[in-house]
Amino acid sequence: MSEEVINISVNKSDIFNYVVGNASYDPIEKCIDPTLYETYSDFILRNDGDQKEYIYQDKDYEYFYKEMTKLKKLSKDMSKGEIIRICEELQEVAPKIISL
Repeated sequence: MSEEVINISVNKSDIFNYVVGNASYDPIEKCIDPTLYETYSDFILRNDGDQKEYIYQDKDYEYFYKEMTKLKKLSKDMSKGEIIRICEELQEVAPKIISL
């Protein structure tokens, strides 16, 4: 399959809702079809029935995902204001394009 590059826009409220457990889909999954794609730390899995395709992403994606996962673990011991400030920073470093 050929990979398609698409533009995405990650929202800080989607990051916040994911890291505090209010949403089951991460902010990148909200930008794409979560019934067809699953996001992981360095790739997006396309699960199309019998076929699975691992679509590896660039360093921006990997960095964002790593930092978001770290925040999700630490958020239990943080104030809402601290979490929101970090979500704003994460929105700034979120990937603007992904491969599908």
